[in-house]
Amino acid sequence: MDSGLIPDPEYLRLISQGRSPRFRAPRLVRGERFLCGPVPLRWLERAGRCRGKSLHVGIVLWYRLGLTKQRQIPLGNPDLKRFGVSRFAASRALCYLEHAGLVSVVRFRGRKRLVTICPAPDPDARSKSPAGSSDPHSQPEAGSRPGQ
Repeated sequence: MDSGLIPDPEYLRLISQGRSPRFRAPRLVRGERFLCGPVPLRWLERAGRCRGKSLHVGIVLWYRLGLTKQRQIPLGNPDLKRFGVSRFAASRALCYLEHAGLVSVVRFRGRKRLVTICPAPDPDARSKSPAGSSDPHSQPEAGSRPGQ
């Protein structure tokens, strides 16, 4: 018989007494890597609305920011591979994040990119700005390439 079908006796005891079981968040294991915070939810929401692996790249950026404590974050391919992001997807995602106003990127040939995380634009300011403002779903202009 599958043990997953047998209810936990402690859970049944608490329910019968009219109390809800206490939920505990997973604890960090010593030596395990973690994401430093606080990470602004508005920034993550905006990155999540961008195309492709933008949210993945955003999480990598916040992770690297917690490690380096520097304004400009060097972003290399090994950091991205850990999160399942190829260098091509990362390049596109950085363009989307740039167009959304969430990051600024300095690109070098043959070297790591330097990325600066910007504060998430105020949603009220976006509605007041003229048409054609930065849209997280907009594509880069035809003929424009990153780093030009």
